[in-house]
Amino acid sequence: MEEYIFVCIGTNQLLEDSFGPRVGEILEKKFKEISKVKVLGTMKCPIHFQNAPVFVDYLKTEKSKLIVIDSALGEEELIGNTYMNRGGIEIGKAFGKSFYFPAHWNIKTIVGKKEEMAQNRKSVYQMNQLAQKLASQIAEVMNRLI
Repeated sequence: MEEYIFVCIGTNQLLEDSFGPRVGEILEKKFKEISKVKVLGTMKCPIHFQNAPVFVDYLKTEKSKLIVIDSALGEEELIGNTYMNRGGIEIGKAFGKSFYFPAHWNIKTIVGKKEEMAQNRKSVYQMNQLAQKLASQIAEVMNRLI
C-alpha cells in the first residue's frame, strides 16, 4: 500500500496565506494514528516560500506520494472552489515571487480576490471554514484509499 505526504504551504503570519497551515493542522489530527499518511506544514511549523527549499531537499529521498496544498487568489465567484492537478506548483506568486515545489499532485483552493491581497477582508472564521471543508474532503478520500 502506498504512503502519502501532504505538504501544506503557507505562513502563520498572514491570515490571507494561512490556509495551507490551517488545513495541515486539521489533517495532522485526522491522520495522527495512520502511519501511511504524514502531514508537513502546520500553524506551529509552517512551510512557506523562505523555507520551502529545505523541505524540497528533504523530500527528494521520500518514496511516498507527495500532495502539495496551497491557497490561491482568483475571481470573487470562484472563492471556495478547489482544484486538483497532477504535478507540483509554483509557490509565492501572490507575493510576486516564484519557487517550484515538485509533487505528484497539487491541490489549490481559491481563498480570496487578487485585488484584496493587501487588505485583510477574510475573517479567521471564513479561513477556518474553507480549511475544514478541504480537510474533510481529503480525509474522506484518504479513508477509502488506505
